Amino acid sequence: MTDAEAMKNFARLQREVHVLSRQYTRMLAESDGPGEVRGANPRRGRRTNEPGYARMQHFDLLEKHLREAETRYTEAQNGFDRVLKGVKSPLMKSLLIEYYGLGRTDSQVAEDLEMSQRNVNRRRHTFLRHLDYLENQRENGEEQP
Repeated sequence: MTDAEAMKNFARLQREVHVLSRQYTRMLAESDGPGEVRGANPRRGRRTNEPGYARMQHFDLLEKHLREAETRYTEAQNGFDRVLKGVKSPLMKSLLIEYYGLGRTDSQVAEDLEMSQRNVNRRRHTFLRHLDYLENQRENGEEQP
């Protein structure tokens, strides 16, 4: 995976974990806990056509997906941190952290950094193109400046 792909993947996984966490929390708040089975008859086994058991299976699956997404997010964070270590400009580092690390929009980043939204977008895309350029140089065995 290239550095540019690592940055995009990190942002995508961050959003995925956030959405799954909200769903999990909401479902947990609506019940008495993960083991809740209202109206389920334990003697009959786990049947998905019974609302209590169907809800429990849905909760179990959601929990499994959340844990898997958190694991992938932690792995992607290493790639994100590696790319950030190579950034020398404090402004660019702030821009990347806000956009990819905090999941903020270009307009929110622009407001915080006191620049235009167009400027934020241009700088971010230029940085990604630069990462692709460096990746191509590495693949071709050329030295980096």
